[in-house]
Amino acid sequence: MNADTSNDNIPEDQTALTVNDDTVIGADSAEDDTIITVPSDATIVQAPGVEEHTVVGAVVSEETVIPSSTTDEYPTLIGSLMDTSLGLAEILADVEEAHEAEAAERILRTEELAQQSRFFLRHINGTRTSLTQPVIAGRLPAAPRRGDVAVQLLVLDSPDGIVSGTHARIEAQGDVVVVTDLNSTNGTRVIIPGKPTVLLAPGESMALASGAMIDLGDSNRLEVLG
Repeated sequence: MNADTSNDNIPEDQTALTVNDDTVIGADSAEDDTIITVPSDATIVQAPGVEEHTVVGAVVSEETVIPSSTTDEYPTLIGSLMDTSLGLAEILADVEEAHEAEAAERILRTEELAQQSRFFLRHINGTRTSLTQPVIAGRLPAAPRRGDVAVQLLVLDSPDGIVSGTHARIEAQGDVVVVTDLNSTNGTRVIIPGKPTVLLAPGESMALASGAMIDLGDSNRLEVLG
């Protein structure tokens, strides 16, 4: 094919070009003419402010060609997607790190409680319950709806229904064990050797030392040991 050198065939800025196979794009009057051969489904993109006959990019067979000489000057969709992906990855990494730190802190707190608490409860039937975590005792005990400390549920047999569903809370606090009546129906009694039995009022708490006995009714007595 012979190139037409007349000025009428020189494309102006922003001219839309429709090309066929082996179409030659160029102009004899331009300096450093470039002959470009593109497939018939290619698209030549003319960017604003770029000299005539400069190819900024072409879409060929669903692949985007981005010349290295233009990537620093013109933002690209691929670059934007890469930036977005990197930002999302950093956010996900931060969230995962926070979850791992929270889990590690929870494990450490549990281990510290286990090390700090030397107390345990011994039921009159011989079973033992460690006080590494607060104990909620009752016929059908339920954990509190709110609270950042895990609890143990101690189910007590009460054929006569004297023990309330959620009867009392027992937990180690430093050098003592604190028992709290949880508004039980028949009350919580504390037996300390050599002293009168104490009946706790609904919601009342009492600090106990090793050797004290907590009586919840129906032969459910818990001795504090440590």
